[in-house]
Amino acid sequence: MEQRKIPPFPGERNTETAAQENNEKLIPIQKELPHSFVCAPAYFEQGLPGALREMYIREGALERLLKASRALPAGWRFKLWDIWRPVRLQQAIFDRYAAELAARQPALSEQELFLQASKFVYPPGRDALFPPLHATGGAVDLTIVDENGCELDMGTAFDYFGREAAPEFYEGDGQSEEIRQNRRLLYYSMIDAGFVPDSVEWWHFNYGNSAWAKWKGCAPIYGGIFSL
Repeated sequence: MEQRKIPPFPGERNTETAAQENNEKLIPIQKELPHSFVCAPAYFEQGLPGALREMYIREGALERLLKASRALPAGWRFKLWDIWRPVRLQQAIFDRYAAELAARQPALSEQELFLQASKFVYPPGRDALFPPLHATGGAVDLTIVDENGCELDMGTAFDYFGREAAPEFYEGDGQSEEIRQNRRLLYYSMIDAGFVPDSVEWWHFNYGNSAWAKWKGCAPIYGGIFSL
């Protein structure tokens, strides 16, 4: 069992800087590595506009994802939900969440709604130097499945935007040892391989993009990719 606790998120360690693109290619995971991961493209399965069946990831991020997978118990694998997103899909995800917020909080102004939605879903855009995280091919949404293909209990569903989704939430809960250990396994397998975590989503990890760069105190090495 992983004994290291998940620490509180330290916040942004550096201001955002323009990407210094290293020109790594996007790799089609199902085509190149059909048996290494369980690929379950969540937004394609939900039928969102712009979502693709094939999942793409940058070469350097893939190398580190494979390293992280080797830290899992025998027979266990990563289940991948989302990595690279086209602009149309980013727009659809943002619009859907904004609509959900508007239904729950109808008094919000248009500007307030945009700001609230942006706390959980990156606004769509086509600036290659300051792109949405998933437009870089270095943001990975994933969980772990056991040897029977069953997802480990992580305490919340994918894309649950509540305080329970913060990676360290269950560290202070003495009643949820299984969830705590499962999250620690996911967290440290990814961190030890070179990814950095997200403050509000236990399933989201970054490499090479602006979130990774802020954590590391350097410039991003992945800019935006807006077409295949």
